[in-house]
Amino acid sequence: MVPVIHRKQRPGYLLLEALLGMAIFSIFMSALGMTLLYGQENTVNAGDRTRGVYLASRTMEGVRAIRDGSFSSVTTGTKGVWVNPATHRWAFSGTSMTLSGSYVTSVTISSKASDWLAFTGTTSWKHGYNRAGVITLTGEVTDWRSAKSVGNWGTPTLEGSLAPGGTPLFNKLAIAGNVAYVTCNATTGLYMINIANTATPARLNSAFSIGYSAYDVVIRGKRMYVLTSDSNAELKVYSITNPSVPTLITSYNLPGNGLGTSLATGFYDLYVTATYSATAGQYELYAFDISNSGSVVLTSGINDTATMHAIALSGTSAYIGSAQDTGELTVMYTSATGAITANGTFNLTDRTLNGIAIAVSGTSAILGTEKGTSISEMALFSVGSGVPSALPGPWYHETSGSLLDVDMDPYRCYTFVAVSSGRKAFQVVNMRNKTTLPELYSYNSSTGLGRGLTYDAVRDRVFVTTDSAILIFSPAASGGNCP
Repeated sequence: MVPVIHRKQRPGYLLLEALLGMAIFSIFMSALGMTLLYGQENTVNAGDRTRGVYLASRTMEGVRAIRDGSFSSVTTGTKGVWVNPATHRWAFSGTSMTLSGSYVTSVTISSKASDWLAFTGTTSWKHGYNRAGVITLTGEVTDWRSAKSVGNWGTPTLEGSLAPGGTPLFNKLAIAGNVAYVTCNATTGLYMINIANTATPARLNSAFSIGYSAYDVVIRGKRMYVLTSDSNAELKVYSITNPSVPTLITSYNLPGNGLGTSLATGFYDLYVTATYSATAGQYELYAFDISNSGSVVLTSGINDTATMHAIALSGTSAYIGSAQDTGELTVMYTSATGAITANGTFNLTDRTLNGIAIAVSGTSAILGTEKGTSISEMALFSVGSGVPSALPGPWYHETSGSLLDVDMDPYRCYTFVAVSSGRKAFQVVNMRNKTTLPELYSYNSSTGLGRGLTYDAVRDRVFVTTDSAILIFSPAASGGNCP
């Protein structure tokens, strides 16, 4: 006989299981709800930040508009910026402005010189407990209407120099305030030079090192962009809020292995040229949006058939020194959206050598090419917008070596060139005499070949780099006219 087992009913277990199921379901729904709320909150916060950047940028443009009306109207201190409804013009009002309900904007202006101001635009907001933030943008303005005296560069003198030792192979340089940032092929990458007294330049923070060779540098406000040999992060962005202690903000890896060649910057855009690559996506020209100080965003790229060695910007055109045999001078159109489109080329029919240096000011463009037999390495073009026409010009000057870097004064009286020659490493050319473009001055370097230079309009000085030194030239007293 099989025994019968009687089981007791336990209704409490059913209630416990029901409660446990409800608890687990509640936890799941709470987690899902928090995820959705967190995502929505991030979206809202991103919208707050975008609006803050826009309002800060708007304030900065207001300062520039007031400067354009009258430089004397831009005085130091903390101010609000608004559009006066009575005049429909930008004006200062109080110490801040409240816009779009709860965004507070202000600009703090400080003096760098009698005709040179630095300013910081700030937008802050607080939308509840978790939605607060601050956006800060920096910029500079000068009194562009003031008449500047350019010295007589027909008889310059070597005012100061710095040879730190070894052969760092200095390249391009950029100046911000009283500091010159000089790139080099040594692993140090970047030298910072105090030029408060141009007769006695001195190196700052000798412990600083990028760890890679650096080829070019440009500065926008308190941000410095350096093009390096780092194959994983060629483009490096530094904060120079402390001028002698650059702090890395971010970097960008150009496709390929260290192909970058030169840099140029607009107000919100950065352009990078590169060595030719047949690989798709490895462009010869890159355009980046740098409006956000913490990022570098690719907006456009151009695939070309030759290396682009150097770039200069003027208006909506980018002028490029190219290795293209049928277009040593290449012109690109740049748009406000960051798009780049080809505009045309100019072929120097007397050579197959590369365009390797470029400078543009007003209606003048100067292209430098590699040294060749029976050619002149410097070509001066008359440009309006886009590709120069065959006539008038171009006009030529023989530099006795590859022209590696070039600049000119703002009145286009003088052209300054750095040449890969020790005998004439630095040369000054009279660019007003287009018939012969005569050489006014040349400097025989004992510190190696000429490699790079820049004309500093604030100081009326030319900074030249060689294999092992940084040279600072000053002009003679101005005669009041171009030579």
